[in-house]
Amino acid sequence: PCVIDPVMIATSGAKLITPDGEVALAQLYKRCFMLTPNLPELEVLHGTAISSEDDMLEAARGLARSQGIEWVLAKGGHLPGPHLTDILVNRETTRLYTDGRIETLHTHGTGCTLASAIATGLAQGLDAPAAVTRARHYVRQAILQAPSYGKGTARPMNHLPSSERGL
Repeated sequence: PCVIDPVMIATSGAKLITPDGEVALAQLYKRCFMLTPNLPELEVLHGTAISSEDDMLEAARGLARSQGIEWVLAKGGHLPGPHLTDILVNRETTRLYTDGRIETLHTHGTGCTLASAIATGLAQGLDAPAAVTRARHYVRQAILQAPSYGKGTARPMNHLPSSERGL
C-alpha cells in the first residue's frame, strides 16, 4: 500500500514545494492508501485554519472524502500543549493516538520516518491502526534515544533505537 507524506511545509514553517508541485502531488492522492499530513499541510490541503483537535478531525475527514483516500493520519505536533495527538480516520473509523509531548530539538525527519515506518508495517501485513501504533512507538523511541549531537532547531533522531528500551 502506498503511504504519502506530503512534504509541503517544514516544521519551521518553510514552504517546501511549488504550486506546480502541489498539483502534481495531488494527482497521487487518489492512488494512495494513507496520507500523513502535519497540521500546516492539512490546512493547505483542506483549505481551512486548524486550531484544535476538533478542527483537525473535521479536516482529516473532509480530506479523505474529497480526495478518495482510504486513510488520513493527521499529525498534531503543531498544536500547543503538553500532549500530542494524531488522528487516524477512514470512512468508518476514527482513532486518536495521544502521548505526552517530548521537549527536545531532536525531531528532524519525524514525519518522513513515521510514514516510512507505517508503510513498513503495512507491507508486513499489519492493518492501518496497528501499523500506526507501532510506527508511533518507533518514532517516539527514536526521539527519546536521540544522539547528543547536531546543531540548529531540528536535530537528528536515533533511527536504530535499542530494543532494550521498550521496542
